[in-house]
Amino acid sequence: MDFKFIAKYSVLLYLSLMLSGVPIGYFVDDIDSSGGTFPSQVIFYKYAAIFFISVLCFYFLAKSSKSRPFFHGLIVVFLVSAFSLFVDVALLTEIDLLLWFIDVGLVFISLFIGIRAYALHRHSRKHV
Repeated sequence: MDFKFIAKYSVLLYLSLMLSGVPIGYFVDDIDSSGGTFPSQVIFYKYAAIFFISVLCFYFLAKSSKSRPFFHGLIVVFLVSAFSLFVDVALLTEIDLLLWFIDVGLVFISLFIGIRAYALHRHSRKHV
């Protein structure tokens, strides 16, 4: 198990997901402070960003992994999820567990898709 590799992708995934939420957070905060409600497509954009960023991260994790990319990806999902839960509880002092489980589930699904996408890409290049 390569701890440096796992740490690199954990930090990369966490920072990417955090930075993807900043513009949406400002948008939602601006609408909420004015007393209006935000459009439902903003929630869709948030989860679409989480999904696509995670798929890309896990694709490149599989591409640069020497062995067992799924196992390394599971550890990355666990570390990022645990750290985000810790940060949310520390900063917000409360957390909506349903939304947290939705986020973790989406990242977990993107782990399967990202690694599978790389496997299909590698397989298709061998037969060309």
